[in-house]
Amino acid sequence: MIVQEEFRQQICSFMDYVWNETQQSSKGCVDMRLVVPNHCFIRLLGASTVKDVGCDQKCHQFLNELQSLHGTARPNIVLRMTRGPTESCIHFHCDNPGSTCTLQMALNDPSEHIGGRLCFYVDNKMHILERPIASVVKHGNNFLHGVTNLVSGTRKSLFVLDESARLEKEGAIMISLSQLNRFIRTTAAASENVNQTQCVDAA
Repeated sequence: MIVQEEFRQQICSFMDYVWNETQQSSKGCVDMRLVVPNHCFIRLLGASTVKDVGCDQKCHQFLNELQSLHGTARPNIVLRMTRGPTESCIHFHCDNPGSTCTLQMALNDPSEHIGGRLCFYVDNKMHILERPIASVVKHGNNFLHGVTNLVSGTRKSLFVLDESARLEKEGAIMISLSQLNRFIRTTAAASENVNQTQCVDAA
């Protein structure tokens, strides 16, 4: 599938915003997960582009494509951001038996981090996947997989899952519409300041 670049950039910017707003670094955190309800996800995408006749349709189409690829009735959008060094890996594991499958998309370029490689152990062989930007991986809950230590940089991913209740119990941040609207107002104000500065320079 193809993700529009403005959507990808908007999602990444939102992750940076929530990381700073919730003071993850000052808390000593290296990993953040955001559960984004469908209506909030559409709102986030819609704020990333100039409004036109097909804007809402493009936003819903992208969400529908993600959900269709996952293949269950009402999967959840989960954003994950990890900053190195993590000093640890994600050990080989199979996903929760309550889940059906996991879909993940790489949101940033692998050149932006060292480590954080997605690995699968299948048919007695180790497979280390390349994750170019906007690439998608889907696997069932019975696939043994893990992630290598993130030595440095930032790794951002979009997941489509069907187990948000468990994620909330494990410390994931549940995104609200009010939090999302704060981000949109903040980015709009920042953009306006940049435009004003450019006008002054031109004068």
